Amino acid sequence: LPDTRLHLIAHSTGAEVVMDALERLVDRGGATLRVPIGEVIFAHADVNRTRFTQVVAALRKAGIRVTSYSSTVDWAMWGSDLLRREGGRVGAEPVHLDGLDAIDISLSHLADFAV
Repeated sequence: LPDTRLHLIAHSTGAEVVMDALERLVDRGGATLRVPIGEVIFAHADVNRTRFTQVVAALRKAGIRVTSYSSTVDWAMWGSDLLRREGGRVGAEPVHLDGLDAIDISLSHLADFAV
């Protein structure tokens, strides 16, 4: 189908695998990918912020939309950062880059306590 696009969702440590695969696709295909990708959503991506920044730049050049969901109250991200000591995980705090939709859901848990 000519107008069909593939959308991807990568969660936690799976984001690293998706970033590697997409980076290879973009390197091989340039601006014309054989598989048209519409948007990539990173949900609480347990990946290094510097590496994420590099990959997002490559994806944006290929015309791929990127969204990142993060939370400053995500204990799993805090633990991962403590173990890895790489300067922060993408899922632990919003990363603000050109062409990246960064969504911080830190306060969304408060809706559970609304009266």
